[in-house]
Amino acid sequence: MNKFIKGAFIFTGGVAGGFVLCGVTIGKILINSNTFRETVKNKISDEVTNFLYGETKRSKIGYKPYKVSYRDYYTGRIDGSYLTVSLIKAEDIIIGTLGEAEDVLSCVLDIFKDYGSVSVADLYELCGVPSNYKDNKIGWKDSYSVSKMYILRTKYGYQLKLPKLVELA
Repeated sequence: MNKFIKGAFIFTGGVAGGFVLCGVTIGKILINSNTFRETVKNKISDEVTNFLYGETKRSKIGYKPYKVSYRDYYTGRIDGSYLTVSLIKAEDIIIGTLGEAEDVLSCVLDIFKDYGSVSVADLYELCGVPSNYKDNKIGWKDSYSVSKMYILRTKYGYQLKLPKLVELA
């Protein structure tokens, strides 16, 4: 066999072996990583939850605002329903009317007074938004955080401005 061809085979075999060895090493490091395991565990649990209970209505890319007529806006009805809720992200909720937003905020304060903490799942239940089991593990557990909640008027409705989420024990 020609020395050049023999050298090319040895070189490409070494490069291919190096890629395989590097890939195996990185794979071992990833599998031993807590972050990787937690991510895989959360992804599997989300898929199982979606399979058992159906897809949640939350979108990963956000939401499309409703087209609202002035008459519906001033009568308090948006998109034909009395309680219109849209999610921008996990902490921000848009509600159709000021009265409904005040009712939700009042109920959140009542839950905090009764139980000493409020979970995101509690808030979603008040708004009629589907939640998953992870929403029960995060929320607000001190009175300072709950007292910082307020309602802000936006062009899409009334937004509940919420403080930073914490893990509930």
